[in-house]
Amino acid sequence: MIIQLKKEIEDELANGNEYDLSLEEKAFFDALGADPDIKELMEDETLVKVAKELVELIN
Repeated sequence: MIIQLKKEIEDELANGNEYDLSLEEKAFFDALGADPDIKELMEDETLVKVAKELVELIN
């Protein structure tokens, strides 16, 4: 059970690697992309840019 959870977490984290996102950026990317209306209005590249800018602003 724990091994399966570890694999699921690793797989989910790997999903953000195609855009070279940090953990924080991926969290924002996933949160923004979870809203179907936002996902429909913005392409992934725009969401990546917004996520990176949000992390930069917070840090």
